[in-house]
Amino acid sequence: MLQTASNANLTVDGVAISASTNSVKDAITGVTLDLLAPTALDASGSSVSASINLSRDPSSVKTKVQNLVSAYNDVISMLGVVSDPKSTVDTYGGTLVGNSIVSTIRAQVRNMVIGNSNSPSGAMTALRDIGVTIDKSGQLQIDAAKLDGVLSTQFDDVVKMLSNNQENQTKFNPVAAGIAGESFKKLDTILDPIGGTLATLNQNQTSKINDYQKQMDALQTRLQEILKRYINQFSAMDSLVGQIKTTQTSLKSTFDGMMAAYTKN
Repeated sequence: MLQTASNANLTVDGVAISASTNSVKDAITGVTLDLLAPTALDASGSSVSASINLSRDPSSVKTKVQNLVSAYNDVISMLGVVSDPKSTVDTYGGTLVGNSIVSTIRAQVRNMVIGNSNSPSGAMTALRDIGVTIDKSGQLQIDAAKLDGVLSTQFDDVVKMLSNNQENQTKFNPVAAGIAGESFKKLDTILDPIGGTLATLNQNQTSKINDYQKQMDALQTRLQEILKRYINQFSAMDSLVGQIKTTQTSLKSTFDGMMAAYTKN
């Protein structure tokens, strides 16, 4: 018999929840409730508390590890482009050739992924223990089979090594937060718009550009003054040449007259 569709209704910790689907994601943080059937009723007609079977889905952790690898490889590639004198990339290719800050950032970022966790657990001490390694070109690679294996058999150890089960950490929190927490603090030092590594670099480069612009303006002023002086000198020489030609014409006319007089005699 056909029935009119209706919302799923449930109560979690005394809070009534209504959802348009039987897959409820907002009732418990980090948990998706798949509602399989209505709860039973007791003798008085009241609903009996439902039992919950929890199963772990490691796919989100795997996706985040893959995103980390992609982001790291993008950063290393970008650092290579800005420091390559032969780069043909528009706008920023080769813009930081010889700048020591590139090597500093590259080393800091690399240490984030090869260093040991400040909250190791069991055999999980670093990203290499979950299958993340650096190849000879400096790029991160994932051993997918190893990652799947540790996520299925040592999930809690992996989480502790990565984050120490901490959430919403700030750079001021002294609690060990694993590789993720430490990396956040190091990245904040690099990216902080006030006093961060890149902000300081930007300020220094901007200051140099301003100094170069002042030098260019001063040079332009000097060149204009030199050009003006040369033009004045040329004008004076041109006037002098005109005067000499006039004198030449006058002298020639005089001499021609004298020669004519002597010839007649």
